[in-house]
Amino acid sequence: MAWGLGGLALMVLWAALAAAGVFDPRKLVLGEDGRPSTSKFQAFLWTVVVLYAYLTMIAAQWLAGVWSLTATVPQNLVIAMGLSAGTAVAAAAFSGSHEPATGDEVGRARWLGLNDSGLPDLAKAQLLAWTFVGLLVFAIRLVPAVAQAEAGVLQSFRISTPRSCF
Repeated sequence: MAWGLGGLALMVLWAALAAAGVFDPRKLVLGEDGRPSTSKFQAFLWTVVVLYAYLTMIAAQWLAGVWSLTATVPQNLVIAMGLSAGTAVAAAAFSGSHEPATGDEVGRARWLGLNDSGLPDLAKAQLLAWTFVGLLVFAIRLVPAVAQAEAGVLQSFRISTPRSCF
């Protein structure tokens, strides 16, 4: 039930911002040249997923009778989102091409893994791959946390990083 309420809250927020004319998600991920920006896309994904998780955790707490709008945000999640935002800022500062996109280049998702010349870019592919791995791990860790919050046992959750990986 909390999953649906979290999704509903996110859609209501999304629709309200769109109706006010201040929100077009497609434009949020476009770079200066009109092509999709890999780093902006990464930051957008993390923001949407974490906002959904936050709203879902709040809904789970409410279903358990805990009437609060607070949920503890794990430090490593703040670091991951900070790195994502930092990547987007750095990419904007060091972007090599600001020539306007033309034709099929405008807003096409396939540009997420390509460099400014339209060739496959290993760094972008790695950024996307590890972003999806991180989001998957986050989602897997979120499932039991929401179940515990719905049962009234847990009011915050942690995303641990195995030390053996580093």
